[in-house]
Amino acid sequence: MEYTEIILGVDQKKDLLDNLHHWALDAEVENDPYVVGIYSAIEKDENLSMWSTLSPLQYLPTPRAKSGEFAMNLGKFISILRNILVFVPVALTWKSVGEATTAFSIFIEKNNATTVNFLEFWQNGYQILDSKWIIGKVAEIDFLIIILVIALSLLSSLLMSSAASATRSKTRVLGSERVALSLALSSYLYGRRPVKSTNFTEDMSEAAENLLATTKALSDSTTNIKTLIDDIPKVQELQGKMSGFYRWLAGRLEDIDE
Repeated sequence: MEYTEIILGVDQKKDLLDNLHHWALDAEVENDPYVVGIYSAIEKDENLSMWSTLSPLQYLPTPRAKSGEFAMNLGKFISILRNILVFVPVALTWKSVGEATTAFSIFIEKNNATTVNFLEFWQNGYQILDSKWIIGKVAEIDFLIIILVIALSLLSSLLMSSAASATRSKTRVLGSERVALSLALSSYLYGRRPVKSTNFTEDMSEAAENLLATTKALSDSTTNIKTLIDDIPKVQELQGKMSGFYRWLAGRLEDIDE
């Protein structure tokens, strides 16, 4: 998961307010009651003890990313248009059948002895059926509409998938920033908690643990120093022995030279 860390500088209050303001604008929750209230309280240093009792992780609004909203709406519109176009070839074909049937009846009345069947008449028209309603022309138009429906289906799926991916990505970023901001708010408000016996006990317990840890560290350091001090005479003794050895070796070398 992608995580955005919020770093508070020297001016902790200003940094925290800036982070809260920018996050609220990006998440489009700047009018949320909790965001407005805690921003005002920190800015004016008012009622911080009350706000410290409310968990920011629980009360900060969960953002809903809208980065892919336009593509999603466009994809839905195209999907509706595609669903409508699916029925156009059927309607067009039946309209052509109706026109051909009417024209064929007229043709039969004028040519009683004809051997032309309905399908042949529908294909040729015989100058009675309008050319736009002949079966070949209608079939060609139906084919083009079906190709368009297929293209719109692909485009709709692509747009909606892309929009969903962008929304998920933005939601993860805003969610990570929300957690980081909640931790920063909790850290800032921790020292503003109202004084209670439970809080006092927790603080004393924490201080005692810190003191014990410090005492242990000092004890370990003292032991290490004592060990070093105890080893100093041994080191000095070793240095004396080494010096004697070097003097003896120098004497032997002089005897060899003579």
